[in-house]
Amino acid sequence: MMKDENRRQNERVQFLRPIMYVYESSDKFIEATMLNHSSDGICFQSTPSVAPGAKICILTDESPVEIFSRKSGEAVTAEVMWCKKKAGAHWVGVQYIDTSSDGDADS
Repeated sequence: MMKDENRRQNERVQFLRPIMYVYESSDKFIEATMLNHSSDGICFQSTPSVAPGAKICILTDESPVEIFSRKSGEAVTAEVMWCKKKAGAHWVGVQYIDTSSDGDADS
């Protein structure tokens, strides 16, 4: 599957850590495992599938400082770009959403 790697604009770095995520409109946290990260997103493994286009908040106690610029334990907002079933789980690719500019928050 070299095709996906060739399309990437930013280098992916392996970073296996437990994370939790929650849909924007929910208060139910779901456990997952971060597989890798880049400067604009992460790939994680989840038992339930996650629909592309969904907005989620991601939490982790151990984060790569340059990626999660907030303190550990603070949420990072992201949009699900893809979800693929692989080896009995779902691999999910998300892109960070910049919330620092306080743009439109309408849904």
